[in-house]
Amino acid sequence: MAQGTWEGIGTLLAMLAFIAVCVWAYSGRNKARFDEAAMLPFADELQAEPSVEVTKPLVTDSEKVAAETVSQETTNKVGNGI
Repeated sequence: MAQGTWEGIGTLLAMLAFIAVCVWAYSGRNKARFDEAAMLPFADELQAEPSVEVTKPLVTDSEKVAAETVSQETTNKVGNGI
């Protein structure tokens, strides 16, 4: 057979495969499964909200003041030295 015949057969097979996938995807038999799969990105949001726990702060107020002081000193030293 000529090369054109093989190309035509390949094109026909590809088209038939495409049509078969479309029929499978849009058949009513798969609707429930596809609807469930469509909700998967939201599965984390549907779970129960975690309880909020009150915990001791990791940084005390005196450490915050010390960190702010160091930050201000560093900011004042920034320059090009001209």
